Amino acid sequence: MQIASQNGLAVDTDLALVYAAHYCKFETMECLVDEGNATSFIGPLIKAAECGCLPVVHWFVSRGVNDIEMCLALTTAASNGHFLVASYLLAHIPVNVLEALSQQILKAARGQGSKSLDGVAFLLESNFLRCYCNIRSSGQNCNWEHHWYVSRLGCLSKRTLV
Repeated sequence: MQIASQNGLAVDTDLALVYAAHYCKFETMECLVDEGNATSFIGPLIKAAECGCLPVVHWFVSRGVNDIEMCLALTTAASNGHFLVASYLLAHIPVNVLEALSQQILKAARGQGSKSLDGVAFLLESNFLRCYCNIRSSGQNCNWEHHWYVSRLGCLSKRTLV
Protein backbone atom coordinates (compact mmCIF):
# COMPACT_ATOMS: atom_id res chain seq x y z
CA MET A 1 0.00 0.00 0.00
CA GLN A 2 2.85 2.35 0.83
CA ILE A 3 4.57 1.78 -2.52
CA ALA A 4 1.35 2.43 -4.44
CA SER A 5 0.73 5.57 -2.41
CA GLN A 6 4.27 6.87 -2.91
CA ASN A 7 3.99 6.38 -6.67
CA GLY A 8 0.56 7.95 -6.94
CA LEU A 9 -1.10 4.69 -7.99
CA ALA A 10 -4.76 4.17 -7.25
CA VAL A 11 -5.56 0.80 -5.71
CA ASP A 12 -9.06 -0.64 -5.63
CA THR A 13 -8.70 -2.12 -2.15
CA ASP A 14 -12.14 -3.76 -2.16
CA LEU A 15 -11.38 -5.64 -5.39
CA ALA A 16 -7.91 -6.52 -4.15
CA LEU A 17 -9.53 -7.93 -1.00
CA VAL A 18 -11.67 -10.26 -3.13
CA TYR A 19 -8.55 -11.67 -4.79
CA ALA A 20 -6.59 -11.89 -1.53
CA ALA A 21 -9.49 -13.78 0.06
CA HIS A 22 -9.80 -16.10 -2.95
CA TYR A 23 -6.13 -17.07 -2.63
CA CYS A 24 -6.18 -17.17 1.21
CA LYS A 25 -3.57 -14.43 1.58
CA PHE A 26 -4.31 -13.44 5.17
CA GLU A 27 -1.44 -10.96 5.54
CA THR A 28 -2.58 -9.19 2.40
CA MET A 29 -6.17 -9.21 3.63
CA GLU A 30 -5.12 -7.65 6.93
CA CYS A 31 -3.07 -5.00 5.13
CA LEU A 32 -5.94 -4.11 2.80
CA VAL A 33 -8.38 -3.76 5.69
CA ASP A 34 -6.09 -2.08 8.20
CA GLU A 35 -3.99 0.15 5.95
CA GLY A 36 -5.94 0.28 2.72
CA ASN A 37 -9.29 0.90 4.36
CA ALA A 38 -11.08 -1.84 2.42
CA THR A 39 -14.66 -1.63 3.63
CA SER A 40 -16.69 -4.06 1.56
CA PHE A 41 -16.53 -7.56 3.01
CA ILE A 42 -19.53 -9.00 1.16
CA GLY A 43 -17.72 -9.82 -2.11
CA PRO A 44 -14.78 -11.65 -0.58
CA LEU A 45 -16.99 -13.37 2.00
CA ILE A 46 -19.28 -14.68 -0.75
CA LYS A 47 -16.26 -15.80 -2.79
CA ALA A 48 -14.83 -17.68 0.20
CA ALA A 49 -18.21 -19.33 0.88
CA GLU A 50 -18.54 -20.28 -2.79
CA CYS A 51 -15.11 -21.94 -2.71
CA GLY A 52 -15.68 -23.54 0.68
CA CYS A 53 -12.73 -21.78 2.31
CA LEU A 54 -13.61 -21.94 6.01
CA PRO A 55 -10.48 -20.13 7.30
CA VAL A 56 -11.31 -17.07 5.18
CA VAL A 57 -14.99 -17.17 6.16
CA HIS A 58 -13.91 -17.40 9.82
CA TRP A 59 -11.56 -14.43 9.33
CA PHE A 60 -14.38 -12.24 8.02
CA VAL A 61 -16.85 -13.37 10.69
CA SER A 62 -14.29 -12.59 13.39
CA ARG A 63 -13.86 -9.14 11.79
CA GLY A 64 -17.54 -8.47 12.35
CA VAL A 65 -19.51 -8.98 9.14
CA ASN A 66 -23.19 -8.29 9.67
CA ASP A 67 -25.95 -10.88 9.92
CA ILE A 68 -27.30 -10.26 6.41
CA GLU A 69 -23.85 -10.78 4.90
CA MET A 70 -23.55 -14.06 6.81
CA CYS A 71 -27.00 -15.12 5.52
CA LEU A 72 -25.90 -14.45 1.94
CA ALA A 73 -22.71 -16.44 2.52
CA LEU A 74 -24.81 -19.23 4.06
CA THR A 75 -26.96 -19.56 0.94
CA THR A 76 -23.86 -19.55 -1.25
CA ALA A 77 -22.02 -22.17 0.82
CA ALA A 78 -25.06 -24.45 1.09
CA SER A 79 -25.97 -24.24 -2.59
CA ASN A 80 -22.40 -25.08 -3.58
CA GLY A 81 -22.20 -28.11 -1.31
CA HIS A 82 -19.84 -26.62 1.29
CA PHE A 83 -21.70 -27.86 4.33
CA LEU A 84 -18.86 -27.34 6.82
CA VAL A 85 -18.84 -23.63 5.95
CA ALA A 86 -22.65 -23.54 6.05
CA SER A 87 -22.64 -25.20 9.49
CA TYR A 88 -20.12 -22.67 10.76
CA LEU A 89 -22.26 -19.79 9.49
CA LEU A 90 -25.46 -21.29 10.94
CA ALA A 91 -23.77 -21.33 14.34
CA HIS A 92 -22.90 -17.63 14.06
CA ILE A 93 -26.17 -16.20 12.75
CA PRO A 94 -28.61 -15.26 15.52
CA VAL A 95 -31.67 -17.51 15.71
CA ASN A 96 -34.08 -14.59 15.37
CA VAL A 97 -32.40 -13.58 12.10
CA LEU A 98 -32.57 -17.15 10.76
CA GLU A 99 -36.23 -17.38 11.69
CA ALA A 100 -37.06 -14.03 10.10
CA LEU A 101 -35.19 -14.76 6.86
CA SER A 102 -35.63 -18.53 6.60
CA GLN A 103 -37.90 -18.49 3.55
CA GLN A 104 -35.70 -16.02 1.67
CA ILE A 105 -32.59 -18.05 2.50
CA LEU A 106 -34.20 -21.23 1.18
CA LYS A 107 -35.39 -19.50 -1.99
CA ALA A 108 -31.91 -18.11 -2.60
CA ALA A 109 -30.22 -21.45 -1.86
CA ARG A 110 -32.41 -23.35 -4.29
CA GLY A 111 -31.52 -21.03 -7.17
CA GLN A 112 -27.73 -20.97 -6.88
CA GLY A 113 -24.91 -23.42 -7.48
CA SER A 114 -24.76 -26.87 -8.95
CA LYS A 115 -25.68 -28.52 -5.67
CA SER A 116 -28.55 -26.24 -4.74
CA LEU A 117 -31.05 -29.01 -3.94
CA ASP A 118 -28.44 -30.70 -1.75
CA GLY A 119 -28.00 -27.33 -0.05
CA VAL A 120 -31.73 -26.98 0.58
CA ALA A 121 -31.80 -30.53 1.98
CA PHE A 122 -28.86 -29.72 4.24
CA LEU A 123 -30.57 -26.59 5.56
CA LEU A 124 -33.79 -28.49 6.27
CA GLU A 125 -31.98 -31.42 7.90
CA SER A 126 -29.95 -29.08 10.10
CA ASN A 127 -33.16 -27.88 11.76
CA PHE A 128 -32.67 -24.62 9.92
CA LEU A 129 -36.36 -23.83 9.91
CA ARG A 130 -36.82 -23.77 13.64
CA CYS A 131 -39.94 -21.68 13.15
CA TYR A 132 -41.50 -24.45 11.03
CA CYS A 133 -40.55 -27.18 13.46
CA ASN A 134 -43.06 -25.78 15.93
CA ILE A 135 -45.84 -25.05 13.45
CA ARG A 136 -48.22 -27.49 15.02
CA SER A 137 -47.80 -26.08 18.52
CA SER A 138 -48.07 -22.47 17.36
CA GLY A 139 -51.18 -23.04 15.27
CA GLN A 140 -49.68 -21.47 12.14
CA ASN A 141 -50.37 -22.78 8.68
CA CYS A 142 -47.49 -23.95 6.57
CA ASN A 143 -47.05 -22.53 3.08
CA TRP A 144 -47.05 -24.61 -0.10
CA GLU A 145 -43.34 -24.10 -0.76
CA HIS A 146 -42.36 -25.74 2.50
CA HIS A 147 -44.64 -28.71 1.71
CA TRP A 148 -43.00 -28.92 -1.73
CA TYR A 149 -39.51 -29.03 -0.19
CA VAL A 150 -40.55 -31.60 2.37
CA SER A 151 -42.30 -33.89 -0.10
CA ARG A 152 -39.56 -33.49 -2.72
CA LEU A 153 -36.62 -34.05 -0.38
CA GLY A 154 -38.24 -36.33 2.18
CA CYS A 155 -36.63 -34.46 5.07
CA LEU A 156 -39.66 -34.39 7.34
CA SER A 157 -43.05 -36.03 7.37
CA LYS A 158 -46.01 -33.88 6.40
CA ARG A 159 -47.87 -35.02 9.49
CA THR A 160 -45.56 -32.96 11.70
CA LEU A 161 -46.49 -29.83 9.76
CA VAL A 162 -50.27 -30.00 9.57
